[in-house]
Amino acid sequence: NPQALPRGIAWPELCDEVHRQGGVAIVAHPYRWGQDFDGLLARHQPQFDGVEMMSKNMDADQRRRIAALQAKHPEWACLGNSDSHELETLGCCYTEFDAVIRTTADLVAAIRQRKGKPKQRSRCPSW
Repeated sequence: NPQALPRGIAWPELCDEVHRQGGVAIVAHPYRWGQDFDGLLARHQPQFDGVEMMSKNMDADQRRRIAALQAKHPEWACLGNSDSHELETLGCCYTEFDAVIRTTADLVAAIRQRKGKPKQRSRCPSW
C-alpha cells in the first residue's frame, strides 16, 4: 500500500513498513549518480532484503562496487533487472529464480530465500 508511505520517509521506517506489509526492500542501483551509498547505509542502517546487482544502467565499476557491497551483506538477495527506458534494452538484465513464481507471495519468498541469480542476455547492446 504505497499510500501508507509518507513523502520523505526515512530508509529504516520505509523498510519496516514494507516488511509490515509483507514485502521485501531492495536496494536499487546503489552507486548511480555518485551517491555516497556506503555512508548512507552506515548512517541509516536500513534492513534491506536484496540488492540490484545488474541492470543496463550500471557500468563495470558500479557492478564491481556492488559485488563488494554484497560480499559485506551476504544476507541480501542478488537481483538483476532491465531498468529500461528503451525498447532495445528491455529484458537485457533480469533475475533467474530457482523457484516457481506464480504470485507476488512466491516472488517475495524467493527473494527472502535468496533463490535468484542476476543475469544478462548476450543479445543486448554493450554499454
